[in-house]
Formats: sequence, structure tokens, C-alpha cells
Amino acid sequence: MNAEIIEIQEGVAPPIPVIERVARVLDDGGLVVLPTETVYGLCCRAGNDEVVERVYAAKGRPRESPLPFLIPDRDAVAIFTNEITGPASRLMDRFWPGPLTLVIGPDVGVALRVPDQPFTQAVLAAASGPIHGTSANLTGEPPAQDGRTAAARLGEQVDLVVEAGPARLGLPSTIVRIPAVGPGEVLRVGGISAAEIMDEGKYTIALVCTGNTCRSPMAAAALRYFLADRPGFRVVSAGIAASDGARMTDSAADALVAAGIPVPDHRSQPWTSDLAATVDRVWVMTPSHLTAIRELTPETAPRAHLLDPDGGAVSDPIGGGLAVYTACLEQLQELARQRLEALLGTQLP
Repeated sequence: MNAEIIEIQEGVAPPIPVIERVARVLDDGGLVVLPTETVYGLCCRAGNDEVVERVYAAKGRPRESPLPFLIPDRDAVAIFTNEITGPASRLMDRFWPGPLTLVIGPDVGVALRVPDQPFTQAVLAAASGPIHGTSANLTGEPPAQDGRTAAARLGEQVDLVVEAGPARLGLPSTIVRIPAVGPGEVLRVGGISAAEIMDEGKYTIALVCTGNTCRSPMAAAALRYFLADRPGFRVVSAGIAASDGARMTDSAADALVAAGIPVPDHRSQPWTSDLAATVDRVWVMTPSHLTAIRELTPETAPRAHLLDPDGGAVSDPIGGGLAVYTACLEQLQELARQRLEALLGTQLP
């Protein structure tokens, strides 16, 4: 028996009874082909082992490949996890709804996407539980660009097809794995380029001192040097009492040159809530800086720590000669190395 086909018009709100009917077919264990902006998706109710097995059989998909989830909006992520990293949050803000699948969590994780298709979003919201959605094609074949093509390829395996015309993008989603710590890793390039993912999905570390002209810019320069072959990281610096636009002190720059570390074109900036919102990890020089961070931006407190893992302070070299700055830089390098190795779970060369 051929699948029933329901036609809808892109950009025209379908009647609520149609949305409810499609959601009911999913809830009752049916396989439904739904439109998305990327390609058409083969969807089923999660948690129903029998219907999930039908998806694997219909596609010829290996059982060791978990099925992704389509969700109606970002709020639905909470059904699966409350551990949303900074890079994941920024990628969601930038690309959802849209052609981005995020793989979140340990081991194989859970793959989540918010499709940019209003009808499908409405169906996902109306369903009584989470919905799996994978491309509506046989494994190894090109994804279906319209509902009738999907129905022809999948045959009697499908119960209902929603036809909304050709998919707008005609490309699969870009898949990005989100680790517990660090930037997103592109697993597959689709509707979003790797460069766009890299730009939005960086893991940002901030170094904070008082005036942002000595310790924090030297520490940031050292950290960038350690991370030179890891482009997914971004390093910034700021000061609790900094003004805007001051240069690094000459002695700080001289110490970096002597150590063979590139001298940045640095301009000081104060620590603000706007800056804090873009940062995933904060390392400060002294306990007083840590107290100030927690008072100025309480939301940052869980991710703010002393640069010294043992709780020591890095003294301000301001007013000292090159030898004082060199000793300070050596301390900053060692502490930054310790923190970074602990963060990455690996030793640096």
C-alpha cells in the first residue's frame, strides 16, 4: 500500500487539524516523511523500539548509527541535557532554527536539530514526545529533495508523506560535535560552512588582571603561543580597573620578545558583563581579582578561577625593570601551561 500524501504550501499556515493529524500518526507509531529546509526527513516517535527498527530497516541504516532528534525549538534541548557549553549556546543562537545538527554529551552523544520549517516545527511541538528525524533516503543514496521522491524511494515502509515542494537548501545539515570542554568539531559540512562554525563555535578563555597592560596581556600572549595549532580557541584579556585603549607596557612587550612569543597589537579593555557573556573560562591573577569578578559578573563565578591551580597569586610587575617582567612572564607561562594541560587533558609539547 502506497503512503498517503498530504500537500501543504510553503509559507502558508496549514490548518491546525492537519498538524494534529500528522503528530497523531507519529504518536501512534507511524513513519512520516516531513519537509525541512535542508532535505526531507524520515521521522518517527522516539522510545518506540518497534518503530525505530522500522526506520533502520527502511533506510538500510547501520544499527550502530544512532538516530538524530528533530526538536521544535531551543527550549526542547532541556529534555536531553542541561549541560550546554558556551560554544554550543553560541552556535544555537546563530544557526537555530537552521541546517545545524549538534551532537551533545559524552560517548556517542545525542544529535539535535531545530529545522527551519514552520509546519514541521509545529508538528514536533504537537507530538507527545521526542521525534527522531533522519534523511528520507536509502543509506548511501542522495537525500530526497521532495516528498514524492522520498515516498518512491522508501515505498510501503512509510505511512504518511507531507509534500511542501522542493527543499529550500537541498543540502544536508552541518554536523558539529560539542565536547565538554573546547570548541565544536565539524563532523560533516552541509548547509553551513566549516569557517562559519569555526567563527561562532570557538572556546574563549579570558585572562584578567587589574589594568590589562602587564600580567593579563602577557598571559594571553603566552596562551595563544601554546594554542597556535588549535584554531578553535580564542584568547582575550581584560582588567578589573582597566581603561579602554591603553597599550601593553614596553617592559611587558620586551619580555615577550625575549621569550620568543609574538607581541600582540594589544589595547586594554575593562571586564564587563558583555565581555563575560562571550567567555567560557576565566583565569585571574589574584584572589582579589576573583572576588571582583564574582561581584561584577556573578554569572561568571562558576567558570572563573585563579590562574595558579594551587591558589597562589601572580604579583604585579608594574614599575619593575625587565628582569621583574621576565620573572613574571616565566611564572605566567608555567601556570598557563598547567591550566591548559588540565583543561585539554593532554600534555603540551
